[in-house]
Amino acid sequence: MKCFGLLLFVFVVDCNPGPLADIVVDRYELPKVCAREVQTEDFIRYHFNGTFYEDGKRFDSSYERGKAFVSQVGLGKLITGMDRGLQGMCVNERRRITVPPHLAYGSVGTGGLIPPDATLVYEILLLDIWNPKDKVQIRTISKPGICRRTTAVSDFIRYHYNGTLLTGEAFDSSHSRNTTYDTYLGRGDIIEGMDEGLQGMCVGERRIIIVPPFLAYGETGHGTTIPPQATLVFEVLLVDVFNPKDDVTAEVREMPKNCTRKTVIGDYIRYHYNGTFQDGTFFDSSYQRNRTYNTYIGMGYVIHGMDKALQGLCIGEKRRIIIPPHMAYGEKGVGNLIPGSAVLIFDVHVIDFHNPKDSVEITVTHKPQECNMTSETDDLIHYRYNCSLMDGTLLYSSDQFDSPSVTTLGASKVIMGLEEGLKGMCVGERREAVVPPHWGHGEEGGVPGSAVLLFELELVQLQKGVPEGFMFVWLGEIPDPLFNALDLNGDKEVPLQEFSEFIKLQVKEGKGRLRPGVDIEGVVKDMFDNQDQNKDGRIVEDELKIKDDESEQCCTTHKFIKVHVVGDDFDIGVEDVGLPYHLFQDVSNSSGEDEQRDSVLVQTIFTSLWWATGDTSNVHLKAADRVQHSICDWSCRRRVRVRLWSCCICCIRSRWRARFWGMGYRWQPYRKRYGMRTWQAVARQRGCGMGGSSIQRFLSAQ
Repeated sequence: MKCFGLLLFVFVVDCNPGPLADIVVDRYELPKVCAREVQTEDFIRYHFNGTFYEDGKRFDSSYERGKAFVSQVGLGKLITGMDRGLQGMCVNERRRITVPPHLAYGSVGTGGLIPPDATLVYEILLLDIWNPKDKVQIRTISKPGICRRTTAVSDFIRYHYNGTLLTGEAFDSSHSRNTTYDTYLGRGDIIEGMDEGLQGMCVGERRIIIVPPFLAYGETGHGTTIPPQATLVFEVLLVDVFNPKDDVTAEVREMPKNCTRKTVIGDYIRYHYNGTFQDGTFFDSSYQRNRTYNTYIGMGYVIHGMDKALQGLCIGEKRRIIIPPHMAYGEKGVGNLIPGSAVLIFDVHVIDFHNPKDSVEITVTHKPQECNMTSETDDLIHYRYNCSLMDGTLLYSSDQFDSPSVTTLGASKVIMGLEEGLKGMCVGERREAVVPPHWGHGEEGGVPGSAVLLFELELVQLQKGVPEGFMFVWLGEIPDPLFNALDLNGDKEVPLQEFSEFIKLQVKEGKGRLRPGVDIEGVVKDMFDNQDQNKDGRIVEDELKIKDDESEQCCTTHKFIKVHVVGDDFDIGVEDVGLPYHLFQDVSNSSGEDEQRDSVLVQTIFTSLWWATGDTSNVHLKAADRVQHSICDWSCRRRVRVRLWSCCICCIRSRWRARFWGMGYRWQPYRKRYGMRTWQAVARQRGCGMGGSSIQRFLSAQ
């Protein structure tokens, strides 16, 4: 570049000048920077005013014509004086060229417009220079330190630009429209010079692209803003690039040491993220909202690219996910938040995930050598725990209190997952239980919604319990007759002290069990008072008898569940239940170790039916023989009347009897009837079954 501060030519004349021997060039206004000077064979575009030297009268003007003059220099297409006077001129330079007659139109003149022997003066403003050999010029202004990808033919790009002529006059700007210019490269969607100049760019790179007219809009120009034969200057900032063939890409930023499970389709995931565009512009963040983004994977709840990228992740993993627009929000974008055809970058941190089919995952970390007794439903236990999120965030801990936590298993005093994790433990055993949200606090609760919880558990103390609603249960055979066993001194009456001694003796000898964690004397007194029907302070034999009509009256106050048993097949019809509930579940495995699972299944089914109301529903359950015991066990606990069509049993227990006759029932084969298996209660005193006359009435009613 050349800088000019003085006139290049200085001519000194006297007061009576003679004819000029050569042109006179007065460079009276020069640009600060001259990137290029006019040379022979260059094309130029310029404005001019032409006047006569003698009187200053104007004979021609490009301004008056309304468009600049375009010509090639040095090849005789201009008068000789102009060919010589335009040499070395810069864009935006103003110069005055005085041309003597012999270097203009001579002694002939032209067309009556210019007389013979006229000296001409041209005021020139140079607007443009180019040469047929010119190529697209690229000047890099700035470039990012890391460039993972450069633009190429067939890519789709988004960029901002300012467009000017060589004079600096602006003709267009994407910034003024506050939107990028989006296009494919190499497909002819933009001018040829830009198709070439935009290749090889990095996202975030700034460059100046100078396009000669024949690679721009040529002789026609473009609208009113770009004149014919104009060189165009674009200052470009590349915002985005992708290819229609691009797939979602992921870069692992941090991987946990232990990863035993990875996300799959159908899992429910909780994760934090920061969302940016390729140029680093932020558009969204879960951290700002102080809550995770929660969704199912592979089920269409999020954009396709994210659905795909969220597969195969570990809890605690950090990953950068790059999603092309055809796998994100496409050409439309999202309002003012995400522009059309935007590549999205998500920096993701997986907090946890689970599957709706997950059960509680239990890992034993320590087990004592001796384990003679394990925890089960109805047991009273003391335990220590730490409860944390899967990222290690501690939520609760029994260490915050002076003593271990206490609960009765099966009493619904803790979340289902914790209760499941506490079952089957020995005193001194330690374990970890991973509890999915549908076994925990669900979508809402005292912890983050849909959070997977990690419990570190230690069983400190175990007291065997009794079923819900019971204060005492028999552990062996019930004395028969029962009153004779109660009447320790044989005087045909049982006062409170004698009743208390009997109950405590059963507990001591391991024949019965009282509910743990309650006042024993108070429980025994309550049991005695419920048996002492006339409240005279003693129990006689007649007060232990249960009338059939009383049992029948009790049964009529409850819902009815009809169970038809043929071999191992159950056909259960529920009266006054409206939930359309149809289920076929094969639990016919003969292994006794599955008994606990069968019980859970039966309780789940009947609990659902118990809380429903309305029309009749049907449940079909294929089960092993042992499940029949689970059905009766459940029904008696819940005070639901169960009609076993083959058993002919109404299992109903009033509250006062349940408190005392803890076990209260025992099932045994009775007899074959109609080719189906039959059962009945051992005795009315021992349970809530019907006597023989009641059975006959029930059968005849069917």
